[in-house]
Amino acid sequence: MDSGHDSFEFLIDLSGAGDMTILTGKKIIIYGTGRFQMDFETIFDLPVAAYLSEDKQLTRYNQKPVHFVDDFFPALQEMDSLAVIVCDFERDRILPLLAKKGFVHGHNSFYAEDLFETLDQLRIDFSTTPVALWGTGNACKEFLDYYSANWAEELDIRYYLDNDISKQGQEYRGKPIRHPSSSPPDELKRAFIIVTPSFYTDIKRQLEELGLVEFWHFAFWSFVLVRPSLMLKKVIHSTPRPGPECAYATSRLNVAMHGVYACICIPFMTLPLGNILVQSCEEIWHSAAAKIFRLSIVNHTYCFCKLPFCNEANKSKPVRNHYGSADIAPSDVLHTVEFAFDCTCNLHCESCRDTAIHAHAGKIHLQIADRLLSSPLVNAAEWCLCCGGGEVFAGKGIERLLFSESAPVRNGGIIQTNLQLFNEKNWQRVRKHFRSIHFVASMDGATPETFERIRRGAKFDVMIRNLGLLAALRKTGEIEKASINMVVQNKNYQEMPAMLELAESFDFDAVRFVQIMNWGSYSEQQYRNEITMFENDDIVMKPELKAVVDFIRSREYNIMAHFEWQT
Repeated sequence: MDSGHDSFEFLIDLSGAGDMTILTGKKIIIYGTGRFQMDFETIFDLPVAAYLSEDKQLTRYNQKPVHFVDDFFPALQEMDSLAVIVCDFERDRILPLLAKKGFVHGHNSFYAEDLFETLDQLRIDFSTTPVALWGTGNACKEFLDYYSANWAEELDIRYYLDNDISKQGQEYRGKPIRHPSSSPPDELKRAFIIVTPSFYTDIKRQLEELGLVEFWHFAFWSFVLVRPSLMLKKVIHSTPRPGPECAYATSRLNVAMHGVYACICIPFMTLPLGNILVQSCEEIWHSAAAKIFRLSIVNHTYCFCKLPFCNEANKSKPVRNHYGSADIAPSDVLHTVEFAFDCTCNLHCESCRDTAIHAHAGKIHLQIADRLLSSPLVNAAEWCLCCGGGEVFAGKGIERLLFSESAPVRNGGIIQTNLQLFNEKNWQRVRKHFRSIHFVASMDGATPETFERIRRGAKFDVMIRNLGLLAALRKTGEIEKASINMVVQNKNYQEMPAMLELAESFDFDAVRFVQIMNWGSYSEQQYRNEITMFENDDIVMKPELKAVVDFIRSREYNIMAHFEWQT
């Protein structure tokens, strides 16, 4: 595409139908029987009339007739009423073969991948389209990291836009930063603008006032990143392997920072499925992207999972020989919703952030909370898990979502908290909205020195006092479970046995040991040399950690020790 053009050849289609109308009224025949065909039919779920096969012995498949390809010569008057879709990797051999039988590619014969783009909400060839990114903060970095981790095509970034006038003339990742007022509207139209900040509504209004049109000249980053056509190609061309069949994909959703929406847990996925700032929860839950993600688990390719870190990884099952759309159908009622979108916290732990994050982004957090409260799907969820992004008793967004008068009463809640703000008032707020309660206390040191050094801003004596409060509630049966969550790193791994003993002294149920990750707080060299207790593959324990784990396993405790990594 000529970068001087002020328009782009793409189609926005929110219905998912798009070019599939070319198949309307046609008798659909699938060329191929096998994993490619199963993947295709699982997502498209078309009314297939018959199959074509090169196996002469195969006469029935999926309760439909199978025609031997060499004997397949439909009458001329039938040709316009047929649509043969090739689900086979040998495209260059099969399409010419069909052409010799009178089929015309694009009219009554199609390669399956030709139809994948009909799944996309935003269709634009970013390999030939110049782009500008709006924003130079954490959301922009997150978008670029996701994009490079998932898609081979590189973005042709010409410059960045930012409303912060002080950044005018500076560079970000080697490209100039411009203030929107520095370029006339015609200049802005020469690159497709990808908006990364969460304040999309405000930026959208600003761009529209300059004469730019959403989806024609600009779009929110999730529409660019989440590309079902690319997802499905990746899934189909990947090799299946034995692994878990995770039920979470059809029964659980997670809403994380910046409104990012996913199944399972964000840390264990390489790609989000959408963003609730621009889409409803229901829309994303039933979207093509969500279907393809579930397919990647059913067909055992795990293209968007960080499988080595998955808690279900050891529950391996053989690769399926048969599956279909029913196997990826999402639950009508969610079992669990996980909320980790409000990063507000009274602490500033060294592994997480440099300074305490107060309600500086409260507007967005409240907006996300309101969108979640308006979702029937979310409100009907049986269980709620919160909060991995900040402190559950500090953020205004999470407070509105969980404890306001409009918040639903749920069967159960898992409340993760640093306990520094826990008191009788907050306990009463929790018990009002959850029938069954499991408290998880975040505690990264079993001694005052280690605890206060890592969990900056926290007081060990306050922690011990409130552990006692939880223990009393656990003893009376007012809470169902109480446990401790310890993020393991070089500065505290030696205190893992002491943490078990501490939890045991309060009659808690378990200690969950979690592997520290680099959430942007460390340089790669510092993280590898000074922080993590795992080798460079992030899977194998360093000998020092393995010795502590072996010691714990050799002892008998009255509580459970859960290791959230492969041991």
